[in-house]
Amino acid sequence: MNMKIMLRALVVASMALTISAQALDRTIKVTTFQDEDGTNASRCSLREAVHAVNKEAAYGGCPAGSSIYDNLIQLQPGTYTLSSEISVEAEVTIAGADTMRPDDKNPMTGRTPNRVRPDDATSGTYIAAASGQRIFNATAGMSIRDVVLTGSGSPFNGNGGLVYTSNSLAVENSILEGGVVSGGTASAGNGGAVYLARNESGLTFTDVTLRNNQASNRGGAIAMSCRVDLVSYASHSVSISRSLIEGNSATLGAGAIEMCGQSNLSIGESTLSQNSTPAAGAGAISFIQATSDLGIGRLSLNYVTAVRQQGHVISASGLSSIEIGGSILGFATDGARICFPDQTAAAISAPSGRYNVFGDDSCEGNYEPASQNTILPLGVSIDDVLVPIAQGTQGLTNYYLPLPNPPTDYLIDQGDVLGGCNSTDQRNIKRSSGDLCDIGAVELLQMSAGDDEGESLVLTDRVAAIDILENDFFAETAAGPIGFEENTSTEPAVIATSVTPNTTCDWRPNDDADYPNLLVVSHDFGQATDPDSPLECSYVLIDKVTGAPPTDPVILARSTGTVTVKIMNQNPLARPDTYVRPEGSSSVTFDPLENDDDDGDGKYGRVDQNDPKSEPAWEKFYPIEIMDQPQLGTVIGSGAAPSGLCPGSSSEPKVCLAPPLKYTTDNNLSPFADTFTYRVYDAEGKPSNSAAITIATDVPEPGTGGGSLDLFGGLLLALLGLRRFLKL
Repeated sequence: MNMKIMLRALVVASMALTISAQALDRTIKVTTFQDEDGTNASRCSLREAVHAVNKEAAYGGCPAGSSIYDNLIQLQPGTYTLSSEISVEAEVTIAGADTMRPDDKNPMTGRTPNRVRPDDATSGTYIAAASGQRIFNATAGMSIRDVVLTGSGSPFNGNGGLVYTSNSLAVENSILEGGVVSGGTASAGNGGAVYLARNESGLTFTDVTLRNNQASNRGGAIAMSCRVDLVSYASHSVSISRSLIEGNSATLGAGAIEMCGQSNLSIGESTLSQNSTPAAGAGAISFIQATSDLGIGRLSLNYVTAVRQQGHVISASGLSSIEIGGSILGFATDGARICFPDQTAAAISAPSGRYNVFGDDSCEGNYEPASQNTILPLGVSIDDVLVPIAQGTQGLTNYYLPLPNPPTDYLIDQGDVLGGCNSTDQRNIKRSSGDLCDIGAVELLQMSAGDDEGESLVLTDRVAAIDILENDFFAETAAGPIGFEENTSTEPAVIATSVTPNTTCDWRPNDDADYPNLLVVSHDFGQATDPDSPLECSYVLIDKVTGAPPTDPVILARSTGTVTVKIMNQNPLARPDTYVRPEGSSSVTFDPLENDDDDGDGKYGRVDQNDPKSEPAWEKFYPIEIMDQPQLGTVIGSGAAPSGLCPGSSSEPKVCLAPPLKYTTDNNLSPFADTFTYRVYDAEGKPSNSAAITIATDVPEPGTGGGSLDLFGGLLLALLGLRRFLKL
């Protein structure tokens, strides 16, 4: 454990547990695009921010960096033009403006979240090198994200046209372009964009574009030191995922990546295109040791699209292993072989070369079983199997979209899930359709009906409305996915059927007044379903079009999804009531449930729970609980079985009544109103709120008319009033 980690652990342990780890990061906000160097205390430049981290002291207008916390330098959208390279001597992260758009859909894939490119016209962040200079010279670990690093166009005399590092470098959602290096010896002019100098330095690229970088010697994009000394070989680790390496060039070695020593190169879900070197070299990757029997270094390509290089895709020898899986390699612009010289077969195990598509047999001959790889027939052009998707808003990087090539699909669904399909493609889209996935860096989106879950809506008659299309997709083309709107016609684009008995699954079209483009699931009888056994519907998503909607739709493809729905029992709702006891009558009969409801759950109880039209059977069901008894009379149930246990009260027995209720006054001459409260239970024992019932009377109160009272009547009313007072 290094000192920073130890100190940070001690600080965290001594602070309140409620403080998050992120709150311990030190963020320095850069407030000017000018390349100031300690000249203005009111503004913080990028150079000053790095200096403040390096020295752990305030500098210019920047606060001090930290030796304990993680240091983050936050940039704004815009361009930072440097006057010279910046030295990075302490671990730091440099971040451009945040490019995540959690609620936006990617216009190419139709999926959320979207992440815009770092060169977006309105939110992009750029760091531009000074003429003849690189941008960063790092001796400490460094992370870069959401930034465009761009060279000046004037060559830097040395190695590493944009970044020279003798430590670890991690780059995410960034573009490294236009770096140029030159030199008159073999030790200079290497790594047009990045050079790994010190032994055991490492490079990690995720969602990165390396484009149009140049080296006068080796490694148009990436190069490294090969030896620690005259005896020992250097060891580096390069990991590249979901990235684009395009248009890089070198004069002698690899146009894109020059590897050597005891190093490992792993590339997954990435595209290498239009990189170039003279025909005798590798347009994309060179990994050639001094002798062919050293057996050091490893090369792995997993779901890579490497096409249209000038020169070989791979030149390799003297490695301990080469692994190529699920990749398409070929279509060189100058007719070069894919692999040259051939790696010895003894160095390659059988699973190392499965499910690839090659433009010739210069790689294929070393892989067993050969039947699991495909050599493209003569005459098959790149346009037959791939279509380029240009930069813009459609993805973080360029890529080639695989296209169906009937009657023989060379790429679509030719990969092997069991053999190791990667989970996502270059666009971070989930791979595989059934048991197979597509060859190459990008998965062609097939029509897909995803499974959904939902629950019933409040104040509905046990109805759930689910947006099943939210995670569904129609077939993708070079112009993007065919959306639901293009699939609407006189026939529905969704056919839904019920799996659970007594359940209705109904797809509503886009012109439905209540539930447009929603699947409506309803339960046909009163009681809620067991939450552990939800209702189930099956629906079929239908793809009818390949372009504009045809007049007579033809079903091209189907995909089936499952919807599970929980019908949630809602609490009943009791409402206040008022009833009038006529003069001279001692009682009144009424049903308080007439203006109550069960919030869309149906009636409180039914003779037959499987018959939605059956009437309540009050002789078996007692839904009304009297909470506060009346003060001037009594209330009882008046049906054939007037009282019994409240629903759901077996563990705590409570007596409830069945409607209709009968209120009887203690004195039918009383002019006073009486009140009591009640609540109602549904068939599952869920109680309502408490509501008041008022029993009014049309007996006139004293002094309000209706004749005079004799002495006896006045005394009687006085006694009744006293009794009412005492009960209160």
